[in-house]
Amino acid sequence: MKKNQDALRLKRAIEAFSYMDWDKTDELFQEYKDIFYAHDEQCQRAVENVIVLTQSELADVLPGIELTQRESGKVKDTLKALFSITEVSDAVDTQKTKEPRYRVHVARLLTSIALLSPNAENVDEEEKAKLAFDMIDLDGTGYVVRDELRATIHHSALDNALQLSDTELDAVADALMQHMDMKGNGRVTFDEFKHSINTRDATLNPLQADKKAADFLLRSKSILLDEDDEEDDRWTVWRRIRIYISLHAREIACLVLYAAVDAALFVAYFMSVYEEPAKKEALGLGAASAKGFAGILYFNVPLCFLSMSRTLLTYARGTWLESLIPFDHAILFHQIVGYVIVMAAIGHIGCHLSSTYVKVANLDDLNALNSVVSGKAFPTLPTYSELIIETLPGISGLIATLALLILVAFSIPQIRRQHFNTFWYSHHAFLVFSVALLIHGIWKWIQFPHMFMYLSIPLLWYFIERLLRIYRATYLKYDATEIKPEAEKTVKLKLTPRKSHRRYRPGQYVFINIPSISSIQWHPYTLTSSPLEDSLVVHIRDNGDWSGAVAKLAKTNPEALKKINVDGPFGAPAEHFEDFENVMLIGTGIGVTPFASILRDLQIRIQTGDRQPTRLRRIDLFWINRSRGAFSWFTHLLKELERNTATNFFRVHTFITSANSSRDIRSVLLWKGLQLLRHESSASILTGLTREAYWGRPDWNVIFDQTAASFSGGTVGVFFCGPEILAEELWDLSKKKSATTNCRFIFRKENF
Repeated sequence: MKKNQDALRLKRAIEAFSYMDWDKTDELFQEYKDIFYAHDEQCQRAVENVIVLTQSELADVLPGIELTQRESGKVKDTLKALFSITEVSDAVDTQKTKEPRYRVHVARLLTSIALLSPNAENVDEEEKAKLAFDMIDLDGTGYVVRDELRATIHHSALDNALQLSDTELDAVADALMQHMDMKGNGRVTFDEFKHSINTRDATLNPLQADKKAADFLLRSKSILLDEDDEEDDRWTVWRRIRIYISLHAREIACLVLYAAVDAALFVAYFMSVYEEPAKKEALGLGAASAKGFAGILYFNVPLCFLSMSRTLLTYARGTWLESLIPFDHAILFHQIVGYVIVMAAIGHIGCHLSSTYVKVANLDDLNALNSVVSGKAFPTLPTYSELIIETLPGISGLIATLALLILVAFSIPQIRRQHFNTFWYSHHAFLVFSVALLIHGIWKWIQFPHMFMYLSIPLLWYFIERLLRIYRATYLKYDATEIKPEAEKTVKLKLTPRKSHRRYRPGQYVFINIPSISSIQWHPYTLTSSPLEDSLVVHIRDNGDWSGAVAKLAKTNPEALKKINVDGPFGAPAEHFEDFENVMLIGTGIGVTPFASILRDLQIRIQTGDRQPTRLRRIDLFWINRSRGAFSWFTHLLKELERNTATNFFRVHTFITSANSSRDIRSVLLWKGLQLLRHESSASILTGLTREAYWGRPDWNVIFDQTAASFSGGTVGVFFCGPEILAEELWDLSKKKSATTNCRFIFRKENF
């Protein structure tokens, strides 16, 4: 397809005007006069250019701006007003391109870009304010009336995905009108506007590359450091290493011990064969190496069961072992053990196939072979293929290998997150793998089999734990006394025990089984209730097959959810919140549930006067949601806590990520109106909380710096529940700020 040359030229001009120095405007206008002006042949003079672009071409020339509304797919009204864009109404022409077409006034577009780009220099602030005013002055009268103000606010709310009711829109418009209309005549002039609304910091970035360019400049700057700076940087690196070791001493010690045990077992079992000359001669060095890898499997296969025994882990969290072993990382350790099992299995199989089986198949003396076999003798000299497919070790090895391949194939993170049922069912292949290993050495070809010595008790405990789950599901019954669909595809389940339920700590979780959906599937959900309440409460978000079925039944057939089986509660990282004086609780969307339990428990203790001794001095809750509606199910609790606790003890920071930054030129007026209303009523109309919700994504670097300044010399617990990509960012910042500030950050992430 032929490129639109006007679009290509305009794109280059936008990039240039985004970095414009207003003191050198004439030079830039001269350079881009071919796109800035068009030649009128009849009048023989230059006129400002107007070009027509399709919607996709318009998106290409303004890559850093989300042009369209999600609902209609049309270019946003605020952008049309800001950039003097009008839709082409020629139906025939639009039908040819199969997408909307827009008429763009180039001079006004480039001027707006130059005024609003954060990269422009020496910007004329008067012109910027005039641009913002003209965006509101819809009929071009030179003054703004209330209806124009309300229309602009309405478009801005739509652009920011903020669902404001008519009553709320009226309230914002009235607050702004009262604030700006200094003469009280129902009209706002430009002078009144610029004295009432600060547009100095208002921006609109049309490009995507700016952050990458800034990162590149920072990297370039670090390369150009002089020798003294490099020496300081080395000291910083060493300090960071020391801080990292101090923060993760338990993890490092456990991993070193784990690696040492693996190495010792490999050497011990390798030497047990290597030191027998007859076996080494007949079976080759591969047999000794295979036995060494078997020693690693002897240790790691049982450990794989124990690392996921939630009953044991929950009990151990309450003992002195918690100070030595980081049980919060049990799932990560389980994954490490899984990787080691795969590598040891590959080593074991490879050594046998490439060495042991080759040596045995090439022997020509049956008596010499049977003389080194510890157990079942060979009736005849075996071939290479017979060793693999006609012997118990060979067949059990094939079964174990197939089971391990299934485990590996369906354990990748993408499948676990998007197809949990597939992951859950396939993971039971580990039982087949374990049983195959138990019978793998029964013929005692090389040595007496040791796997059952290591695996018997952990495997027995696994089945005991399964029986405990059946017992709890059968005899510790719960009734769903409240089934309530809530905002953002979330369902609230209130579970009342027929007898008293097990004691638990705030932040812990349970496994839920709903027989009407699946009799064998159990799914983990954090409790949002307090241990001081008589019932358990969970919130289930529709984000998969099973949870989707729950959400559907909650709306269409709630009776099907009445029968629910519960296993737990089990320990989780969030239960350690009281180990710190200062905590940051960070949740995205439904990820706030672990902290709901903590805050609900705090609320009840405040109401009842049950103030137990605690180290807590400050709680900062950071709750990030895409839309305003996602806050509704939890804000009543937060509002009550705000009322009943000291301001310096509990603070809520909410973020609406679908909204543009409050500094975005399209948002400045709406943000100001919301701020005015919040000052009047002492509450945000978006969340009902004392603090106004922030727009856009949090700047975690700034937040950590502010926290470090507030708690200099102290330790802050950072508790997080949400996506892995944000967890990595927060973990990295916790390490970085612990090394570069006078505050230690201990990061803990919820895992299920």
